[in-house]
Amino acid sequence: MSAETCGTALEAVEVVNAELVETAPGAGGNVTVYAPAAAAVLAALEQGAEEHLEKARPRKNQVSYARDWALWTEFHAGSPNAPAPRCR
Repeated sequence: MSAETCGTALEAVEVVNAELVETAPGAGGNVTVYAPAAAAVLAALEQGAEEHLEKARPRKNQVSYARDWALWTEFHAGSPNAPAPRCR
């Protein structure tokens, strides 16, 4: 039984090579530049998501995570493999 008889043969499609967003000039395509309005919307969405996750996580878990992180950083204090400081 072949792919053609099973109806699973691959078909050729046209590929469009295009950028969805502009990139900063001279950045080598690594930095995406958003319009100020789009950047503001994305920042607001990200902030809202962070707030939602913080509210959705039970207080008991938050306290437990903080305690675990404190113990972990104390354990690794002075080690070359010490964890990076928390962002929040």
